[in-house]
Amino acid sequence: MKNNTFRLFALLLGLINAGYVFWKLPNLPDVIPTHFGMNGEIDSWGSKYTILIPLLIQFGVSLLLDYTARHPEKHNYPFQITDENRGAQYAASARLMQRLTILVGIIFMTISYAIVNAELPTYVVIFELVGLMALIIVHLIQSSKTK
Repeated sequence: MKNNTFRLFALLLGLINAGYVFWKLPNLPDVIPTHFGMNGEIDSWGSKYTILIPLLIQFGVSLLLDYTARHPEKHNYPFQITDENRGAQYAASARLMQRLTILVGIIFMTISYAIVNAELPTYVVIFELVGLMALIIVHLIQSSKTK
C-alpha cells in the first residue's frame, strides 16, 4: 500500500470507531467499564463519557505514528545506517509505523466494542498481541536483510 492509502485507512478506522462510540453513547448506562484485566474481567468502572478517552488516545497515537512514519530519519535502528542501506532502512521503518497505525486503529475499535458490551474476550487480547509481535518480528527480519 502507498503512504496515502495507509493514512486514509487509519483515518477511516478512526472515523468508524468515532461513529460507533457516538452512536452508542446516548444508550450507555451511566456507569461503564473503563478497564479490563488480562483475563478479560472488568476491574474498573467510570462515567459513560469516559468512553471518549480511548477515542482521543486513538487519534493522538495515530497522529504520532503518522508523523514518525513520515520522518524515518528520526527513528532508532538496530543496525548502522549507511549510504547503501539508508533508503531500504527508512522505507522499512516507515512501513512499520504505517502498519502500527492500522493495528492501533483495530485495537482501539476493539476497546470501544468491549466497553459498550462490557466484555473483552481473552482470545481477542491474545490475537491482537500476537499480531503486534508478528508485525515487529517481520519488520526486524526484513530490516536485517538490508543491513
